[in-house]
Amino acid sequence: MSGLCAPLLALALAPAMAAAPSSPWGKKAWGVLVIDAAASSDSGRGAPKLAKDLGKKFQVEFARGLADPKEIQSAVDRLTAQNVKKIVVVPLVLTTESDAMDETQYVLGLRKDPSAEFFKGAHGHSGYTNIRRVQTKLPVVMSPGLDAHRLVAEILAARAKEQSRKPARERVVLVAWGARTNAGDELTRRNLDALARKVRELGDYEDAQGFTLRDSADAKERSKAETALRRAVAAWSRLGRVIVVCHFLAPDGLERRVRAVLDGAFYSLNAKGLVSDPKLAKWIEAKAREAAAMPNMRRFKDAGRPIEPKESKKLLRLDTGAPVLRKPSTGNATGPRRTISPIDNPTSEGGY
Repeated sequence: MSGLCAPLLALALAPAMAAAPSSPWGKKAWGVLVIDAAASSDSGRGAPKLAKDLGKKFQVEFARGLADPKEIQSAVDRLTAQNVKKIVVVPLVLTTESDAMDETQYVLGLRKDPSAEFFKGAHGHSGYTNIRRVQTKLPVVMSPGLDAHRLVAEILAARAKEQSRKPARERVVLVAWGARTNAGDELTRRNLDALARKVRELGDYEDAQGFTLRDSADAKERSKAETALRRAVAAWSRLGRVIVVCHFLAPDGLERRVRAVLDGAFYSLNAKGLVSDPKLAKWIEAKAREAAAMPNMRRFKDAGRPIEPKESKKLLRLDTGAPVLRKPSTGNATGPRRTISPIDNPTSEGGY
């Protein structure tokens, strides 16, 4: 799905840590552009603290929202004015392999064409389609998203610990927004499963598993996702305490949907998000220094070309694969997973 994959393989071959930016006088080796995928007011409130922490280490600017040419261009211009010689983009996005990331790569000139989802959205009308690229003379590199990084797992484990009493008898449920397509949702859930395994190990919990809520999908898939989450929590609550942790950057409505779907179930909820944890700044720094060692990834320097309807349909076919259906999970982090019975919690009165 993403044109970013091949260049990212070179991260393993690049030096583990790039040299820090040069002194405050003259040219700086590189500056960091953090793109906040959430673009919410709650997420935005965490930006000043992140900027303060990161600003002690390198030049940093923030852009609100993925694939927003105007917002990203403004941040690029601010970094350019600070005399940096290279722009290192660090996206605060939960899953690297996503259409939103494809769009951001296109805007930055790292990808030739917009993604299939672009043509299904508001821009995909019957006439010519056009989206502008960011313009800069500086080299641009980009790190992967948050995915299943160890620091992300540590934040989620800390959130679960805040609700925990006896970890050995507790089970953790991670919930994130799912994708519109089955293929996209599979990628999201794959990351959630990896994070769940790490959270289980870090906290010594009985078990942990990830689920998505797919409000952007069709009614059938949305209902299937809600039923899977509800049945899992109901079944696990019969065996012991259940801790539900929302996996998002900052509160964005997911916590309200979780409460609605799990109405009447017994569980304890943590919905603080990632932005408020100091470890997120550590993750940004680590990813920035890794990516700074990469050669220029910006290959497409046009201002954004118009795409006629016939070509947009062709791109749509090429970029949309067959749905990847998720097989039912049958194992936990270290051994066989206890089977979850497909039953609803009958008459519970509320959460912990």
